[in-house]
Amino acid sequence: MKHPAPVARAIILSNIGVAFADVLLTINHPGADSWIRQMLSLSPSNLLDGAWWEPFTYMWLHAPPVGFWVTHILFNMLTLSIFGGPVESRLGSTRFAILYLAGGLTAAFFFLGQAWWEAGFSGAVLGQNTQEIVGASGAVLAVVAAFAVYYPDARLFIFPIPFPIR
Repeated sequence: MKHPAPVARAIILSNIGVAFADVLLTINHPGADSWIRQMLSLSPSNLLDGAWWEPFTYMWLHAPPVGFWVTHILFNMLTLSIFGGPVESRLGSTRFAILYLAGGLTAAFFFLGQAWWEAGFSGAVLGQNTQEIVGASGAVLAVVAAFAVYYPDARLFIFPIPFPIR
């Protein structure tokens, strides 16, 4: 039987795989960043130093494996599993993948724009910004927005409300 949303499923499994690898690589070094985290998270200073891939890779990482870190990936992937299937069925797998990546790239653009704003529109000051961003929230919210556009009359149960809401 063919899975109805192969791209959404692959994204979810990939995110979980990266999270497990991140945990395994830091298990003996609590509080330290794994090489995966150092390579994939998005930082303005790294981007200006030539790490052009970071706007594409930061969305595969989630909060560091300390404290309540699991909630970050859990809620992102739960949301994607709920809304991804119907949106991928409506758009098709290729257009769904483009939507997901465009949402993540848009979030990266706004993060970098905010950092540039905070640097007073100075490239030199921006290059000193070591703040990092991780997570698929921007990409997932693009999928949620598409769901809202394509299924405006859908009824959803929103915890803790015990009845469906349009």
